[in-house]
Amino acid sequence: MSVCVDQYMTTAFRLKDARSEAYIRALVDLLSDDANLAGGYRFNDATDALVEGEDGVLYYRGTGFADATAALKPSVAERARRAAFGEPAPEEDDEDVSDDGDEVNLFHEIQAHLAPGWWFFVDQHTWEKIWWSSAVHFYHADGRSKYVSSHDVKSDLTRTFGLTDPAKSAPPAPAAATPQATKKKPKNESPNAAPQATKKKNARPNAAPSTAKGAVALTRETHTVNGQTFELVRCPPGTFTMGSPADEEHRSDDEVQHEVTLTRGFAMGVVPVTQALWEAATGENPSRFTDGEEAPQRPVEVVSWFEAVRFCNALSAQLGLEPAYTIGEGDAPAVTCDVGASGFRLPTEAEWEYAARSGSDSFVYAGSDELDEVGWYRENSAKTTQPVAGKRPTRWGLYDVSGNVWEWCWDVFGAYSEGQTTDPCGAESGARRVVRGGGWVSGPRQARVAYRNSIDPADRKAYVGLRLSRTVP
Repeated sequence: MSVCVDQYMTTAFRLKDARSEAYIRALVDLLSDDANLAGGYRFNDATDALVEGEDGVLYYRGTGFADATAALKPSVAERARRAAFGEPAPEEDDEDVSDDGDEVNLFHEIQAHLAPGWWFFVDQHTWEKIWWSSAVHFYHADGRSKYVSSHDVKSDLTRTFGLTDPAKSAPPAPAAATPQATKKKPKNESPNAAPQATKKKNARPNAAPSTAKGAVALTRETHTVNGQTFELVRCPPGTFTMGSPADEEHRSDDEVQHEVTLTRGFAMGVVPVTQALWEAATGENPSRFTDGEEAPQRPVEVVSWFEAVRFCNALSAQLGLEPAYTIGEGDAPAVTCDVGASGFRLPTEAEWEYAARSGSDSFVYAGSDELDEVGWYRENSAKTTQPVAGKRPTRWGLYDVSGNVWEWCWDVFGAYSEGQTTDPCGAESGARRVVRGGGWVSGPRQARVAYRNSIDPADRKAYVGLRLSRTVP
């Protein structure tokens, strides 16, 4: 890595690919318009610029690095991202394209789209001043960050990153950072600055998560396809209260509480379908988040509802089970479900919520009233999916039910039936299919067990996946 030094703050970096570069360039352009800003400064057209160097290296030069506060409205950034990555433009009622969430910080987005092995730095001073008497925050493509601060920053930078005085030679790309003795966060550090990866409260634990309080030992079934093993938990028939109480925070009007009885036992995937399982069954991986050694254990995403039901049938056929679906021809075929078949299928919306509540739990989220304990969402996901089973499970042993990816359900979206219902399976007609659970991009409201959402069954989104189910005796 080379660093271009002039009278303004400059950082150099390389991005993953052309799509990532198109996205970052779009953000830079959007930051020049006050109407797009969520906070912080607007770009100074006289000094701030994204400059292309040799061999695909980009330089950001500007006085606006102060406290890393270049931030956009969430809806503006999401529209730019979808355009850059060739995803469908959002519909007017798309809840993930709104300004209810956190502002989108340019420098955090650069970190998320860095090419492997690359770092970049952020600070409010010129490089020369950093070198002698300030502090600097470095970010790495794999999510690591390092804050270097002491009375002798020159010594810290040299020891930590192998950097040399820019007056003598340009700094090389740093290797893995050596732990620093100085861990204390400076009092004047901006609240928008990314936290250190080593101290991040919600970072994925190295050890397996603890067992849920009051865990129930349900029967598990294990299947293997092309060397890939996966498990389902057998959920017993039962009656539960579906929906949310009137006083639940962030409650929506369509979450009317009502009694639901499920007369059939069903098995539910312990985790969402992973990229590894999808690829083992289909030979393909449609997901957006495929970088890194842990990618196979991230949830599969960018799959439509139609692709999800086809996957269920394909998996059933490979394991000698009776397919649950009859699927017509074309890209948006008619689909019917034989719930009594032994093969894999999507859960109904009622089955999904019953399993999420472990039958009778009244937690706001699946397994806890504290979302950070059980789910990956926009505050702790680092704007990406995370490997499954990295948070605490529900009492029935299910992971990632709240957060990580939304999960397709069988049902056509519609209002709940009034009063007590038995084995509900959705509206009789409608254009959209139910998704549940919230995803890595969602806020706490959407990750609630009772929250309902729906999208077009042909849509493929980088925050929507699926969880397997099947009827059992």
